Amino acid sequence: MKSKKILTKVLFLCLLLLFPISCFASSSISFNSSWKYANESKIHSGSATLYEATSNSNGYTVTVNAGHGTSGGCSVKTLAHPDGSPKLIGGSCQAGQKECCAITDGMTFNDRASEASVTLQMAKILKDKLLANGYNVLMIRESNGMQLDNIARTVIANNNSDIHIALHWDSTESDKGVFYMSVPKISSYINMEPVKSHYKEHEELGESLIEGLKSKGVKIFSSGKLENDLIQTSFSTIPSVDIELGDKASDHSTSSLNTLGDGLLEGINKFFDVTGITPGQNQSGGGSTNSTTLNLSDYSLTSEQKSKLEEAMKSWPSEMEKGRVEIIKKGLSLIGKGIIYPRKDANGNYIDDNSSITTVPPAYLDCSAYVSWVFYQAGFNVGQKCTDNFPADTDNFVSISKEEMLPGDIALNATGGGCSEHSNNHVGIYFGTVNGQNIYLNSTKRDGVSGPQFRYGEVNFKVYYRYKKFGDEMTSIDSSSGSSSGSSGLSGNIPTGLQEDPYEDNGFGYTETKDITCKNIFMKEDGSDELNDLGEAVQGLFTLIKIATPILVLILTTIDYIKAMTNQDDAEIKKTTQRTFKRLIFGILIFLLPFLLDLIFHLLGLYDLSTCGIGGTEEVIVDPGEAIVDSED
Repeated sequence: MKSKKILTKVLFLCLLLLFPISCFASSSISFNSSWKYANESKIHSGSATLYEATSNSNGYTVTVNAGHGTSGGCSVKTLAHPDGSPKLIGGSCQAGQKECCAITDGMTFNDRASEASVTLQMAKILKDKLLANGYNVLMIRESNGMQLDNIARTVIANNNSDIHIALHWDSTESDKGVFYMSVPKISSYINMEPVKSHYKEHEELGESLIEGLKSKGVKIFSSGKLENDLIQTSFSTIPSVDIELGDKASDHSTSSLNTLGDGLLEGINKFFDVTGITPGQNQSGGGSTNSTTLNLSDYSLTSEQKSKLEEAMKSWPSEMEKGRVEIIKKGLSLIGKGIIYPRKDANGNYIDDNSSITTVPPAYLDCSAYVSWVFYQAGFNVGQKCTDNFPADTDNFVSISKEEMLPGDIALNATGGGCSEHSNNHVGIYFGTVNGQNIYLNSTKRDGVSGPQFRYGEVNFKVYYRYKKFGDEMTSIDSSSGSSSGSSGLSGNIPTGLQEDPYEDNGFGYTETKDITCKNIFMKEDGSDELNDLGEAVQGLFTLIKIATPILVLILTTIDYIKAMTNQDDAEIKKTTQRTFKRLIFGILIFLLPFLLDLIFHLLGLYDLSTCGIGGTEEVIVDPGEAIVDSED
């Protein structure tokens, strides 16, 4: 009989451990160093967890950030503001400091509970309420010791959710009530990006949360807000709020936290009802949802290209120099117009005549001639340059960091090397950012497409420059993208989509032997991040193992249990118990195997494997840079 009890407990343990694993829809979101502002983070080895609503999903994703809970947060400092300016209002970081603790430990309640533990409990309660109401939830942390500083948390939220709510309690001891941290209405601060483009959204979210909490009878402090220039809102490109749910003396019992959760849910519902934000509108690196005096239907774009550019335009500031808009317009005007990349022989001599920057439309343009042409036609005569001339022209161009890039700035592989025939350099014009990947307008020869086209992803671009003479005339951004694809009736090869180019070109061609069966094994050949049929099959197998393993373990264990109980054989029950423990361990290992293999595949770059070198070869004119694979991390 004792054996029966043990077996019953074992079966219950199987159900407890394996059933939830097979039913919950969740995925890990790791920190991506290519995301905007990501380079400012100092602690980012942890990862967030995205939970997707399994029924009645409304499509919105809410980041729930349980404040604090990171060890060693004050051992390193991060910028207070993206532009390096000093803190304006003191708090945990004193006013006047340009750098602050990456993340603080938080306070201790009067009953000795840590703020980090209470914010975590609150976050879990709010997560359950949001999921039950159709929201996807991005949990920044679900345990103490999650190594993500404030900037890392903000950047993850920016790129994977529609709004960001950080949960905190204040360090006072008066049971003061709830308030949110409002954006200071100080000119220098609200005119700094990304605050300038988003502070009104932050305020709207804060006010909605206070209204929701008030409707549930929660005590509100004063007007419900206090001003502070927090790291969170300084780096946020989506609606973002730090909500202080009380202070050291406040009740944080489960009953009180549930009431707060109901109020926060009510406020979130109110915010989306009032603002009318569509799901996913603020994601992909954020940026202003305002758009430019630019009708994408005026250009030769496929529907896929147009969609990508519309997303990228969300990363634009609400205002920028008018000259930048003209650069983008002229750059787009040549896409898909049949202008080809000039051919060169093995000695570097042109087979085609290179067009003058004054020719409209031009006949042939390599990368540097394309950029020179675009600037000239936009009203900025920088001369007809080779790629290496741009950095050398200090009268017109100044070096900037990657993080400072704005539409109309240029990017190159390197500086120096001169304008020799085999200088492995390339230049493109920055358009915007989608999912942490930059889009550039450039002229190149790739995948059977020759001439002005898009480049999706940095690859070898390592240095960045800004034209110094755009002038002071600013323009507001007024999007008018239209609905037609605009690609009918145009001559020449039109790219079918935005492709991430794994190679570099320099504009000088020569003859060499090249694989003709060079295909990617797991990914689609259109340059997107989507898996092909084989990749889908591999992922499908992984999913099958994840689902089938716990079910099979439960079935086999149940059958053994029934047999043992039917025979009333203690010896057999004992053997069944031993088999069940072994099966449980084995099942967990098999269940974890797809996760391990998927991680190994990513770390080793196996998803980027190709069939290059397996098939036949042919003699082709290629760019010397196409033999170079030197991707940026």
